[in-house]
Amino acid sequence: MSANSQGDPNLAPGQMPPSAPAVAQNPEFIQFKELSYDFGNIKQGTPVSHIFEFKNVGTRDVTLVNVAASCGCTTPNWKGGIYNPQTTAQITATYNAASEGFFNKVITVTTSEGVNILTITGNVLGAAAYDEWKIKKDAEDAAKAKAEAANKNGKSKSAEKNKKGMEKKDEAKAKVETKKEEVEKKHDEHKSESDAKKEATKTKVEAKKEAAKSKTKKPEVKKETEEKETESK
Repeated sequence: MSANSQGDPNLAPGQMPPSAPAVAQNPEFIQFKELSYDFGNIKQGTPVSHIFEFKNVGTRDVTLVNVAASCGCTTPNWKGGIYNPQTTAQITATYNAASEGFFNKVITVTTSEGVNILTITGNVLGAAAYDEWKIKKDAEDAAKAKAEAANKNGKSKSAEKNKKGMEKKDEAKAKVETKKEEVEKKHDEHKSESDAKKEATKTKVEAKKEAAKSKTKKPEVKKETEEKETESK
């Protein structure tokens, strides 16, 4: 009995079953924070290291298969295995700085999604040259820090001066407002007093008028009474 007779009945005699389609690799699933690093000037014989961090930003597990440097002067430190989506990991690259001069080293990272390339660069100086450069660099950094501090202090003083100026301005404005309120208050008080005096004067005048009317009416009443008495006789 042929092999295919025990498998898919739709296959012709001697026909092999189709293989599953290969899953396309996607190196972009491995996302590094940085792909290169420059050490700048370093001292000969003093190894330097840098950590490259990556993250699996894909939709499936990624296997870290291998990490290899372009020469024996560079040593990568890494942990292979499976990394789930959103998982992060680190690769440490150490350069031994054995030889003087500029260096540019490549580190090849191989995963189940393909290959990613990392690069480290720098310049190795002899001990004496490095010490001389370091003294000069430290002096420049100190001068720069001092200048930045002075600039910051100047800005701080300027800000404080402006703040005090604004406070004085606000204080003067408050005094003007207070004075204005006092003037308006006195004006209102004077107006009230004036109105009260006018009202009192008006009342007195009215009272005098009423008194005058009363005096005028009394003789008329007396005359009318006398006339009535005369008529009755």
